[in-house]
Amino acid sequence: MDHSSSRSARTDSIATSSSNVFISPSSGLSRMQCLRTDVEHMQIRHNPLDLTFGIEFECLLAISKASSGEHAISQATSNIYAGSEAPLGGYAVSEASSEEYSMSKATTGTYVLPHLFGREKITRVLMEPIEAICSTCGEHHLFGLDILPWTSDRRDIEHTHSKWNIGGDATIDLTAEQQKSLGPEYLDQFYFSGVEFKTRILSANIQKETTPSTTDRGHVHSITGAEEVRAVLQHLTRRFNDIEFKDELSRHSRIFTTSRCGLHVHIGNTRNRFPLQTLKNIMSLYAACEAGIDSIQTVDRIGLSTMPNKPQSHPHENPRDNSALGQYDNAYNMPLSSLHAEQVYRRRCTYCKNQIKGRFRSHQRPYRETHWEDPIIAQAANQYTSAANVALIQRAPSLGQLFQLQVNVENLMEYQDDRTNTIEFRQHAATLDHEVVLAWLDLLLKLVQFSNIVSDAEFATLYKAKFQDINWDVHPLLAVLHCEEKTIKHYAHQQAQVPEGRTYAIEKAEEEMKRVHAFGEDDLSKLLMTRMVADDTYNNDEKAKTERIQLKITRGGYGQLSDELIEKIFGSCTEPFVERLRVGYVSDEPPGMKSADLDPNGCQHHSPTSSFWTSSDESDRY
Repeated sequence: MDHSSSRSARTDSIATSSSNVFISPSSGLSRMQCLRTDVEHMQIRHNPLDLTFGIEFECLLAISKASSGEHAISQATSNIYAGSEAPLGGYAVSEASSEEYSMSKATTGTYVLPHLFGREKITRVLMEPIEAICSTCGEHHLFGLDILPWTSDRRDIEHTHSKWNIGGDATIDLTAEQQKSLGPEYLDQFYFSGVEFKTRILSANIQKETTPSTTDRGHVHSITGAEEVRAVLQHLTRRFNDIEFKDELSRHSRIFTTSRCGLHVHIGNTRNRFPLQTLKNIMSLYAACEAGIDSIQTVDRIGLSTMPNKPQSHPHENPRDNSALGQYDNAYNMPLSSLHAEQVYRRRCTYCKNQIKGRFRSHQRPYRETHWEDPIIAQAANQYTSAANVALIQRAPSLGQLFQLQVNVENLMEYQDDRTNTIEFRQHAATLDHEVVLAWLDLLLKLVQFSNIVSDAEFATLYKAKFQDINWDVHPLLAVLHCEEKTIKHYAHQQAQVPEGRTYAIEKAEEEMKRVHAFGEDDLSKLLMTRMVADDTYNNDEKAKTERIQLKITRGGYGQLSDELIEKIFGSCTEPFVERLRVGYVSDEPPGMKSADLDPNGCQHHSPTSSFWTSSDESDRY
């Protein structure tokens, strides 16, 4: 018997059944149950969505302890009060500096709370007039941001999301490698304040009036939600990192992000819920296009699971170990491919045969037994492929089975008393670069809109023609979603060579270093900011991203592949890892092997065939 042919046939049976996958829930559901699901969502598919969005930004503010004496601390006194007598996270302040700082709301008695410094400073900066561009006349003008006032006690704030909100996050910090390279003596000259600032609820379609025009009587300037985000990010970067815009409030502070910071985008349908099928399409597209989406992320946000290569008799590893090669657990959210791999592994694993089908985390609802009577589901549930992942998503009977991590639907669940009715996208790394943020936002908004209006038949046809095979080029997806021209140009520029052979990463680094050098050679934060620029340059480097994606595929991060796709990618390569990537492969290695044994060193040096990775001809890739 030709096992490779049977493996391909099993793959094709899932892929070619797409027209059935997209029409109805599991065949085990009764008409009454289907009707109940429809009523539960209170929406008719294909009705236009009134999209709103909100963004959560995580960042660090480094504040010099010697900044005009206002935050200077007495180290001796600090040591005395390092125990229970000092406030949590606080440092005792010398009498002189305490007197100077006595009016600050970041002070409790004679103690300064360093983690409040950043929140207060950023709030005060964002309460200043902010420059924006009018969406109708194009004129630059100043407007006041709707922002919650500064207070050290956040408990009294009603979180209606109608105003920008500046909060703290104790988990935000330098990475361990950054702390080691910069050294404790140098870092002890700063307070580091982890800050999370959230936008108000912004409309994707409705503009906000800001201020009357000073040149055109009767005209009132207005801005889009995206322009409001751009203006705020530009204002923060200028005030803290550009010497031209600094003053006493910000001149001893620098704002930046690290790999432990995230950027979370929430998208809602005003106060309405999304149709279930729309959510399925969103998650299916994201899962099917994971490789392309990875290609526009930073290196530290390209994660994977190695479970398809593991023997079935191995104990299950901690999910964190399979989210990003164990390197970025503090900021990372597990990819959709990793969650699918974990679920398949558990279903097939010898030690968990009796586990409840379909639920592998405490917050997921188990499937009914009748759900598994569907032959497509029964087959897809045990297959490490992207097509199987999409098939399971499309046939999920309710929202309870769609819990993921990079794409989070928990805010849509009924048990959430304060639910925002939003779907949350968590993969992107934090950044203060407004061009990067707005390009990502446009892609996500278009993804949601497309997922709502596309018919089941169109979706199935498109999936089979464009996204059934793994593809590392995001541009076909951008074209299908009808993203804005500036978004398409941004990602094209990000992935291409720019004049004089300089890459996008180098171009960005040069821009940032100009700001760093403008403060002079004696600037205390120069070493810190230079290290941050170096890390950003690596994470944005196209070669490093390509190597990361290659590593992900060779370790099974995108799942197992058909014989045709393996030949297309690896050519005549006969290394053992190639066989492990074939659909249906089950490792028979004995228990007790080390994970490294499953990924021979050779796999990192046998790159996929160059024609597949570098060809500009889209026909070669589909």
